[in-house]
Amino acid sequence: MVENTQSSSSKRRTMVKVIRRRMTPRMTIGVKFLSLVVLVALLAGGIVGMVTIKTSRDELRKQVLQDNLAEANLAADLTSHCMKSAQLPVQVLAARADIREAVLADNPEKLHSTLAEFVQTQTVLQACAIFDFKGIQRVSSLAESAGIGQSFADREWFQQAVATGRPFQSVPIISRAGNKPSSPYAVPILDDQGQVIGVITGSIYPDALSDVIVNINYGTNSRATLVDIRDGGIILADRDHQLDVQPLTGDKRFTGRLLAGERGMIETTGSSGESQLIGFAPVPDLPWSIMIVTPSASALAIIRSLTSQATLSTVFISLLAALLGIILVLGITVPIRRLVKGTQEIGRGNLDFKIAVKDHDEIGDLSRAFSSMTATLKNTLVSRDKLAQEVAERLKAEETLKKHWSPGMNWLKR
Repeated sequence: MVENTQSSSSKRRTMVKVIRRRMTPRMTIGVKFLSLVVLVALLAGGIVGMVTIKTSRDELRKQVLQDNLAEANLAADLTSHCMKSAQLPVQVLAARADIREAVLADNPEKLHSTLAEFVQTQTVLQACAIFDFKGIQRVSSLAESAGIGQSFADREWFQQAVATGRPFQSVPIISRAGNKPSSPYAVPILDDQGQVIGVITGSIYPDALSDVIVNINYGTNSRATLVDIRDGGIILADRDHQLDVQPLTGDKRFTGRLLAGERGMIETTGSSGESQLIGFAPVPDLPWSIMIVTPSASALAIIRSLTSQATLSTVFISLLAALLGIILVLGITVPIRRLVKGTQEIGRGNLDFKIAVKDHDEIGDLSRAFSSMTATLKNTLVSRDKLAQEVAERLKAEETLKKHWSPGMNWLKR
């Protein structure tokens, strides 16, 4: 009873092993070799693609930053030139005899036409006004100025011009006359003794700077922003006029360098959260800086195209490698299957079977060795059969002789 139980258990275990072996996927040499070839192709293509893309991205990023820095330098020089071309005429105007005489005579109102004609000859200058020693606006180049008769004594530009007796470029403010952003350039009017008797201002509107500086084509999706670096940074001009006279925001690593009057380039994150490539430079002789900004996504758009091409190339290389792998696998497995078939035939006793493998490689050598072994085995078996037949015939002859033996034939023994 115990033996029957053990026998049944052994049979079940054997059946389970057979079922598991049949259910387990067979990883043939061809599958293994093809998988290896495709894996190597994917790894090689992927690594080469990643290295190429990273190198290209770094080089393109560096080139865009250098281009933006070069453009920022040029824009800063252009801004300085434009401002000097606007400031110098105001200085000359403030030193004119007719201006001083009108202010000393307390009759600057008669200079309206003079100021209007002066502004028309300027590119960046949008308005001009004269203030008396108390800060009251007496006359403007604008025909209907809302500031006439109002006091501007609290403005920094007026206080600096009066206190120092030197020109002063103000931070941007909202103009009372035009209710729009303005950056006044104040020049003191001096009498013969060098005493300040009034102040003349030339108002530079960001709109004018935008036309001259900001709206220049700096490249696809690139833009320029002019910043006054005083008071924590104030935007003087931008393509988006809603940003005019707004505080400068952004990564403090970048804004700190900009406000310090440094020159350089950086990749940083903007207020909208997008990565930006920025070149920045100070404007000579002014407390201003200009920056050229390019969104990284736009600057590196070509990398996306390169990534797609690299992906397609990797897929193509993998398919080609798979095709070559199939050819190589078939070149190996087909002769092996023929060899296996021949071995099975020989194993069934068909020693006349010829293995049809003529490849001049290791598999061909193995096939020829099998054929040689089969021929040798056949010859050996034939010789054995002949020997066995001879032995059988001799035994048969001896048996026959014994049957016909008689006592009278003993003399033969002698």
